[in-house]
Amino acid sequence: MFELDARALSERGRASTWNEDAVVLEPPVFAVADGMGDDGDGAGASAVVVDHLQRLARLPVIGPDEVVQALRSAHEDVLALQQRIGRPAASTVAGAVGLVLEGQSYWMIFNVGDSRVYRVTGVEQRRMQQVSVDHTHAQELVDAGRISRLESLVHPDRTVLTRAVGMRQGEFDPDFWLLPMVLGERLVVCSDGLVRDGAEVEAALVAKSRRPARQTADELVDAALRVGGGDDVSVVVVDVLAEPVEDQTTIPDPQLRR
Repeated sequence: MFELDARALSERGRASTWNEDAVVLEPPVFAVADGMGDDGDGAGASAVVVDHLQRLARLPVIGPDEVVQALRSAHEDVLALQQRIGRPAASTVAGAVGLVLEGQSYWMIFNVGDSRVYRVTGVEQRRMQQVSVDHTHAQELVDAGRISRLESLVHPDRTVLTRAVGMRQGEFDPDFWLLPMVLGERLVVCSDGLVRDGAEVEAALVAKSRRPARQTADELVDAALRVGGGDDVSVVVVDVLAEPVEDQTTIPDPQLRR
C-alpha cells in the first residue's frame, strides 16, 4: 500500500440542530455518511454505517467482497433501527477503501445517495473529477438527457434521493469503481453540504491546491460554510504521498465539531 496522508473534518450547518454527518478515517478505509434528518433518526443511521465501515478497517485482509458485505450489513442494521425506534432512519454514504490486489494498490470507491468522491490528478495542471454519481431524481433527468448538468444544480429535485442506506422504497444498490492508486493523487470524500449553494467551484479551487491534506480539509469546510453553510459539512481528504512502504504514515483522528 502507498504511503497516505489524510484529514477528516465535520461541522454542523447553521440550519441544523445537531450534526447528523459522520466520518471514517481508519486507513485504508475513508468515508462520509450523511444522515437524513427531518422526522427520522439521521444521526443514528449514519452512526450505524460508520460502525460497519470501522469494523471493515480492522479486518486483517480486505477485498472487494468484504467492502460490499459491510455496506449490505449496514443497510440491514439501519432497517432494523427503523423497526426499533418506529420512525424513519436512513443515510447516504460515499468512500474509498485501499486494496492490494495481485500486488498492486487500488482504490475501491463506492457511494449510495448524494455524498460524493472526487479525484484530483495531474502534475503541472491539476484536475478534479467527480468519480461517484449522485443517486438523485435530478441526476436521473441528466442521465436521460432531459436537463443539463448546469440545470441540475438548481433543479427542485436535486436533493430528492433515489437510493440511500435504509431506504425502503427503491433499491439499495451501491455503485462501485475500482481505480489504480496513483502517486501524487488526492481523493476528496464529502457530504453534499460541501458543494451545495454554488460552493462546488470554490471547493474545486481549494481541492486542487498543493497544500497538505490537513489544511485543505479545513479550508474546504470553511469555504462551504461561508458560501452556503445551511447543511452539515463533512470532508475527508486523502493524499497519496509515496511509493508503497511497509510502515504507513500515522494518520490523526478526525475532528468533529458538533
